[in-house]
Amino acid sequence: MNYLIINSHPYDESFTCHMIKEIYNILTEENIVTNINLIKDEFDPVMRPNDLKLWSIGQTESELILEYQNHIKNADVIIIPFPIWWGLPPAILKGFFDKVFLPNFAYKFNEHGQMEGNLFDKKAIVITTMETPKDIFNTYMNDPISGSILKNTLTKCGIEVMKYIQIDKITSGGKEYTTAVMDDVIKFFKNIK
Repeated sequence: MNYLIINSHPYDESFTCHMIKEIYNILTEENIVTNINLIKDEFDPVMRPNDLKLWSIGQTESELILEYQNHIKNADVIIIPFPIWWGLPPAILKGFFDKVFLPNFAYKFNEHGQMEGNLFDKKAIVITTMETPKDIFNTYMNDPISGSILKNTLTKCGIEVMKYIQIDKITSGGKEYTTAVMDDVIKFFKNIK
């Protein structure tokens, strides 16, 4: 299997980055794993006028974006772990979707003007970390990640979301809680390799 991990967390010592290292180590035992680090790559998430002009015809001048698209083409499973800030992913990850998931690459429009995904041979595992308790995030806040990332981005582009893991109370849960959560994540990835 060919796995792609997309890291958008700016702090190397975070729970999310530690989890990415664990996942990488597990999967590389028997698979090909590519790790995109948007922060270290200094990816520019801002859609500038020329970016938008080229976006409208499914093109880009960025070699980095073309490299990212190539990694996506080669991946069987895309792993997207990220923190939730203000109910949403980091801006750099949103910019990644805006600028990398171009028309004709990730999707096309049919004769009725509806989006049709081009990435049907891909699966995704989405892992979110947040302080907000899951029950509040999912009910009171209506789980905005499920709508914006899972349904309106990945699924629309044809990517099957095979697993959505929500990790809450990332600060207030304490060491014992985060250790148990990490153990669950490790167990999950050991079972899918």
